[in-house]
Amino acid sequence: MVRSLIRYLRGYIRISFSCSNPDSFLNAIRSTGEIWDIRKVDSRRMSFTCTGNAFKIVQSLSQKWGFEPEVLYEKGLIYTLKKHKHRSGLLVGILFGLILLQLSTSFVWEVRVEGNKELPSGEIIDVLDYLGFGEGSFIPNVNFDRLNNSFLLTEKRISWISVNIKGTVAHVEVKERDFAPDRIDKQKCVNIIAARDGIIERVDAHNGGKEVKKGDAVVKGQLLISSFMETRKSGTILRSAAGNVWAKTLRTFDEKIPLTYYEKAMTKNKAKFYSARILGKTLTLHLDTKPSYKKYEKKITEKNIILLGKIVLPIKVKCETYSEYELKKSNRSEAEAKELAMADLYRKIEEELTTADVLSREITEKTENGMYCLTCEIECIEDIAKEKTFYFQEKS
Repeated sequence: MVRSLIRYLRGYIRISFSCSNPDSFLNAIRSTGEIWDIRKVDSRRMSFTCTGNAFKIVQSLSQKWGFEPEVLYEKGLIYTLKKHKHRSGLLVGILFGLILLQLSTSFVWEVRVEGNKELPSGEIIDVLDYLGFGEGSFIPNVNFDRLNNSFLLTEKRISWISVNIKGTVAHVEVKERDFAPDRIDKQKCVNIIAARDGIIERVDAHNGGKEVKKGDAVVKGQLLISSFMETRKSGTILRSAAGNVWAKTLRTFDEKIPLTYYEKAMTKNKAKFYSARILGKTLTLHLDTKPSYKKYEKKITEKNIILLGKIVLPIKVKCETYSEYELKKSNRSEAEAKELAMADLYRKIEEELTTADVLSREITEKTENGMYCLTCEIECIEDIAKEKTFYFQEKS
């Protein structure tokens, strides 16, 4: 950023030239002037950017080489001043802005957090702000050792922090604390229970003891595979249950689509409210907080103020746009409602019965109270196994 600012203040020129040996020409001027952003167009033509002093050298050498360089554009403060030399008000404004820019470089413009995975950056910035550090802080007055120590005493989820200033940006590097799990004397185990009612078709117990068999009717929550398993040699042992339990179930899906509905229609009414954030301080640029619209959509945009198209100032302008809309009553036919209901039905079946074997399906439909109602009953064979965790502790 500092290099870009210096180049902008000094001004720079974009040059294009064509000669028989462009690489040799560039080597000749590299040692005598500052050039950058070199691009090769073809075997004879190249372009580059240079300072005003380097351009004088380019003009002198190009005459000896027998060609005329082409100036693509000139940018920077010096060329802006030349262009607007008769507009004294603009020049005073530019000068005043540069003075403010120089003064503001002693303040923090932005805070960036790095190294966090679980803890949100916003919470880290909030703690720093609570400790008196953030956007707008005067850098020479900050005791960073004290800030780091105070942060660690305040935020226990962070084990290490380092706040470093690079230019006007505060880089906050953190390391989150690895909390040791609480010691539990209980043994964590898992039972397999029924996710819903059904009639058992098959039990595949990978671990644990079977509590049901084919043909048994079970209800939701009933134990299917137990963590306690009987063995011939060791008797009863405890082992987390695992497995699949396939059962015949009856699933019912209901869909209701209103025949009368309301659509959102945007009006031409819009209202914009502006505020500015300068070095961490918010300045409201309007009196009202929101428009008088009954229904509206809200959109927020933020952008930095850029001086002369190059220098990013520590000022963010926030625009809140309110767009009014009305709800217009519309009607749909039963055919349209059925199409929507069927689409929702198939989506639910796809999500919930992906691995199920569908045996039969019955769909009924009716219209009542301004609603199209669709009911689908599906008989299928599906895995109803569901894990349920519990803790076991032997008495000493």
